Amino acid sequence: MYTETVSQHKVQPLFGWSSALRAALLCIVIGFLDVLHTQIITLSDIECDYINAQECCKRLNQFVLPELITHTVFTSLFLFFGHWLLFVLNLPLVIWHIVRFQKVSKGRLGVYDPTEIHNRANLRQFQREVYAKLGFHLITFFIYIYCLIVALVGMATD
Repeated sequence: MYTETVSQHKVQPLFGWSSALRAALLCIVIGFLDVLHTQIITLSDIECDYINAQECCKRLNQFVLPELITHTVFTSLFLFFGHWLLFVLNLPLVIWHIVRFQKVSKGRLGVYDPTEIHNRANLRQFQREVYAKLGFHLITFFIYIYCLIVALVGMATD
């Protein structure tokens, strides 16, 4: 009799897939914020001539493809798990990353090219892009924290 009542109760996992996705996403966003911080410092270094253009572009271009892949994967996971609002929120940045990556012409070293980075207008544009991404990731960081807390509280009340 005792075994029947125990077997009828379902044991819920401490962390569901949705909550695990949100927790992993928080870690990724913290990584994005760190990368953006590095990019801001690198762009300010090139502006003040503390580093040469080759080194600056090498530092900046190493993050372009990993950022594109990571952001695309997590946006796809939002679609897969049915988080429509978060998917729609992240989709414009993913499209922007893809278009920007595809615009790189054959002779260039990457998105950031040493021959073009010293142009004042290009440097300002790159800085605005980094600041815009920083603002986006800061806003989404707090949205993801809110979603994670709501999911964990919802699991605790069930």
